[in-house]
Amino acid sequence: MIAADDVLKPTIGERLWAAVRPEKILISKEDPGGSERNVFRGIVHDLGYFGNLSVYRVELSSGKILQVSAQNLVRTARKTVEWDDEVFTSWDMSSVILLKD
Repeated sequence: MIAADDVLKPTIGERLWAAVRPEKILISKEDPGGSERNVFRGIVHDLGYFGNLSVYRVELSSGKILQVSAQNLVRTARKTVEWDDEVFTSWDMSSVILLKD
């Protein structure tokens, strides 16, 4: 695995952005734990069901909105995550892409 700073060669004070694709983000009601994951707690602000895909908009404590795309792998009449649920969003550190001007 190549470290992001090996590719970008950032300098001190340089402005960088971290990007994660929505489908790389996991959403659950339980804390996923583990030191190799970035974890943020939030509230489901909006959700959409599109057959094989559900899209969640989670409001973080900072007020920022995080969009999560989740494959609907199991057919069920009841959703596991609903509107206004407190949830954990997480992604593997290797899923982060650093961007700069």
